[in-house]
Amino acid sequence: MRKFIESPLMALSACICKLFFLVSIILSTIQCDCHIGKLNLDILNGYVWDARGPNATFQLSPCNTDLHQHPSKSFVAITDNGETSALGLSSNPVAFTENPLKHETQVTYTGDPCGSDTAKAIVYYKCGLTLGSPEYLDQYSCATYFEWVTSAACTKDAEASETKCYLHDTQGRKYDLSPLIKQYGAHTVQTKNGDHILINICRDITP
Repeated sequence: MRKFIESPLMALSACICKLFFLVSIILSTIQCDCHIGKLNLDILNGYVWDARGPNATFQLSPCNTDLHQHPSKSFVAITDNGETSALGLSSNPVAFTENPLKHETQVTYTGDPCGSDTAKAIVYYKCGLTLGSPEYLDQYSCATYFEWVTSAACTKDAEASETKCYLHDTQGRKYDLSPLIKQYGAHTVQTKNGDHILINICRDITP
């Protein structure tokens, strides 16, 4: 019987393949995991969310770190006078504080250096009926504060698929269409032929 002998090169190749496979699994888990404590932000994934401050534009993407191909992978970024910097780097730890009584989770992201300190984005995720959108609150020193009233902050799973539901005009004014979302049922539109069409805004129709 012929005996199979494994060469050192073949063994090394096998180890590299196993290591690559393991690293791929770990990276995939990190990129897909959108849990912060009891907060599950999966339903916010796939979008870049905008918030407008007095003199700057902010982009938030709690799950996806690819914000407009920024040189540094970030969860929160700021664009001011054409320059972009990170308020929340994916490589930095994320801190959070849960307040069950208020159905609120405070999440602190840390980003690029800010003088002798570090830039921070503090986001208050609060339970809401829809996906909502981030709202700029204030900026103090190196910290920027946002509030996000969203169904992603609720303990109950979403009952229907929903999409981002706001837009900005050329003047930077925000139009939030989420108040038009019907949680149950739909809007009825009558055509010229007398037909009735059922529609909903930014959300599947739930009977």
